[in-house]
Amino acid sequence: MRGREGEHPPFSPAVREAVAFALGKIGAPAVEPLRQILDGDDPELQVCVARAVGDASLAPLTESLTRLGVNERNPQVRAELARALGRIGTPDAVAALVRWATPPRWQFWRRQTGLRLAAVEGLRLAALALVIGTAGAVVAGRFVAPLLFETSPRDPLILGAVAAVMLGTSVLAGALPALRAARVDPNLALRDE
Repeated sequence: MRGREGEHPPFSPAVREAVAFALGKIGAPAVEPLRQILDGDDPELQVCVARAVGDASLAPLTESLTRLGVNERNPQVRAELARALGRIGTPDAVAALVRWATPPRWQFWRRQTGLRLAAVEGLRLAALALVIGTAGAVVAGRFVAPLLFETSPRDPLILGAVAAVMLGTSVLAGALPALRAARVDPNLALRDE
């Protein structure tokens, strides 16, 4: 089925996948078209290329496979890319596989540090507000004393209870957004911007 002169009908997904697979089986002469597919935006074709990678003759694709795997969120696609790197077997491919298999401990540490910094900053602000608020309550207590029944405006139990409630509220107000922010993947946040 042909359209107008010089026009080709769109290929079905099955044909496109078969072409990608065939290019992968050709090997080294097909490196450039395969790289274009891997750097493109069709995940089905990228998986077909990854499945077709058979040996070190396609080692020039290591960088494209690695870049694609780092950004890939689908675990099945990432597993197929890892298998392709394993079949290539070059030192660069092995290094990429080791990076993928090693848990990113520094990210966990950085998240904990960020959470800790947010908590300390929240406590610092809350402590400052607590000192100013307590001093204000003691000064204002003189004016409120006639309105209080059988209670001193400087009662340490009441001042301590109010200070504890306010400190707890401040810590929660700072910790909840910090926990939410710590759960966000930094790579995903940077990619969205």
